[in-house]
Amino acid sequence: GGGTAIGGMGAWTQIRLAAPAVSGTRSGIWYAKRSGGVDITAPTITGALDDWAVIAFLVRDADPTTFLDVAAGITSQSATTQTPVCPSVTTTTADALIVRIATRDSTSNPRPPQPIGALLIAQTCDTNVSTNTNCSVSAYATVQRSAGATGTFTYYCTANDGGLQATL
Repeated sequence: GGGTAIGGMGAWTQIRLAAPAVSGTRSGIWYAKRSGGVDITAPTITGALDDWAVIAFLVRDADPTTFLDVAAGITSQSATTQTPVCPSVTTTTADALIVRIATRDSTSNPRPPQPIGALLIAQTCDTNVSTNTNCSVSAYATVQRSAGATGTFTYYCTANDGGLQATL
């Protein structure tokens, strides 16, 4: 929630930094690669004092030359929904790791339908600033066995809300 956009992550590469969207959701996506034995700089996120939900995950042995071989597919909602959809992207390589991210401005708990063949990477909600969970983020991974379009990925939520969906 909240109306102030989040900001910078230092040396991390920004994929998406959204201004407050429907329901006041603020979402950002960054990545960092470790190369040549140099440690990754710790992230620093700026923004208003408000509810936060942050996840991080490590991908070992990723190809450093084509770490991201697709243009990120991003959907910022213009209306609330219980079925946010991550867009399709087109990979250029086979056996690509596909990450689907959904951010929400409530306790709507985004989950994919079962069975889906996807692995939950991380999911968290914020309850530290306010008495209720006011934002959440979920990330699921699949593998695209052959190069080409991934298709869309629909999350199902327990409540109508706003947010951002991304496919990387």
